Amino acid sequence: MRAAARAEEHRNGAPAGPDADGRLPLGDDRSHRKQGGQRPHLSIGRGPVEGGAAVEVHANVGDRDAGGGDRRRQDGVAGRVRVDGTGRHHAHAEGERQHDAQRQQALSDQASEQESEHRHPWPSPDYTEVVRRTVAGWPARNRLLGWASRAARPDRGVIPVDRPEIILAPGPTPIPPEVLLAQGSPLVYHRGPGFGGLMRDVTARLRTLYRAERARILLLTASGTGGLESAIQNCFSPGDEVFVPLAGFFAERWARLADAFRLTVHPLEEEWGTRLDPDRVADALARDPGIKGVLLTHSETSTGVIQPVRELARVSREAGAMVLVDVVSSLGAVPFAFDEWGIDVAIGGSQKALSASPGISFVAISDRAWGAAQGAENPRFYFDWREYQRFAELPDPENPWTPAISVMQGLHAALELYFQDGVDAALLRHQRLSRAVKEGVRALGLDLFGEGLDDNWTVTAIRAPEGISADTICDRIRSDLGVVLAPGQGPLKGKVFRIGHFGYVSELDIIRGLAALEMTLERLDHPVKRGAAVAAAEQVFQEAH
Repeated sequence: MRAAARAEEHRNGAPAGPDADGRLPLGDDRSHRKQGGQRPHLSIGRGPVEGGAAVEVHANVGDRDAGGGDRRRQDGVAGRVRVDGTGRHHAHAEGERQHDAQRQQALSDQASEQESEHRHPWPSPDYTEVVRRTVAGWPARNRLLGWASRAARPDRGVIPVDRPEIILAPGPTPIPPEVLLAQGSPLVYHRGPGFGGLMRDVTARLRTLYRAERARILLLTASGTGGLESAIQNCFSPGDEVFVPLAGFFAERWARLADAFRLTVHPLEEEWGTRLDPDRVADALARDPGIKGVLLTHSETSTGVIQPVRELARVSREAGAMVLVDVVSSLGAVPFAFDEWGIDVAIGGSQKALSASPGISFVAISDRAWGAAQGAENPRFYFDWREYQRFAELPDPENPWTPAISVMQGLHAALELYFQDGVDAALLRHQRLSRAVKEGVRALGLDLFGEGLDDNWTVTAIRAPEGISADTICDRIRSDLGVVLAPGQGPLKGKVFRIGHFGYVSELDIIRGLAALEMTLERLDHPVKRGAAVAAAEQVFQEAH
């Protein structure tokens, strides 16, 4: 009956089992996910791909995973398929198909009849037709396996998955496969020597990256904004005066956080895209001698500008103020030296230049800032640095609260990759990628936005051509070509778009992104010399080699 019918489907060619490399083919994994099992490794051609989970699209089709364990195990094998670069179906050995059929034949008719009546055998004709119609309406870039391919036949249970986009936004940045693998590995228990060793390794790597021999370094389960909030909570009391130079979206976030904890905020208003003048900051600090802290943003990704933190820190120290710096998107991408520059607090994040997943913020703390934290009166609990330090000093370091263990494992792998070539090599790579993007954009006749362009190694902000909204460019390049750029924020919305070129981004990613920009502008009726941006970027890369 139904079990026999499913076995007949397998005898007619439904593939199963790993390939010669030991990789599991692309298939439907919902039964694995419902039972907490591991998802099969997905493979297209010779490399892995990111696959979105299949989604039920027909209200009248029952959940095919609702049966017993044997049924689920068979379904996990039944729908797998692998295609090579030509899209051809790889038939598996006849012996494997016979083995699968024998297992399914072993299901008793009585067990099959006990299944709920609303269940449909997989795949049902209704489901097949609905999926065919649904996928036919998707944009071409989303059909990783087109219906024209023999490997993508819905009657064999194969559902197309989204092709990974090319992310050239200011973050989160693309994640290397080694990091994804580490995150997907079995969790290390967070109260014991395994996690303690993980914390020690991550902290040691970050210490080198910060160039901070004497600082305390704490690992927080939070976004970068959580790390910023922890600095406000631990360093200040209500009513304390802080100085915030405002020249972009993330500098304004500092001011909003300080205001939320009832600090007295002294802003220095500057045009977005301005590179701050240390002399102007020094003059402003001299007018307000009661300022306790200066809140700086190193990489202002809303404008692409890298602020001169070294000089700004110098004038802040001379005024007697603590120096707190947001390095979430700069640490690892541009030069930074915690000790040498006299920084008191520097807050980073896992998801930017280091190319790990979002979820961990790290804070480097000077002795002066640590002393301030002992007497600060702002309310704090989850982000109380004293608790984090107490647990970090255990023989096997821990986090006071349940940490994001999988993200920590991924961050450990990301740091190992980063340090394979070393900090200096990574900085040179970011400088080269930045120069290639800027030369490519100039070759298209577009205007760059922001001051200090030669130092802006993380993000390039570009003015949209006259008559075209920057938002339209971002929407069109993504919908047509699968490239993710970032639109403008705040007063720059619609006026600029931004290309991120830090983290796990390669020379070829930049070439593809610039080619996509050329094509998109031409489709929006902006005159373009085809290949100009690509050639300019290639020139930068080839000269470097």
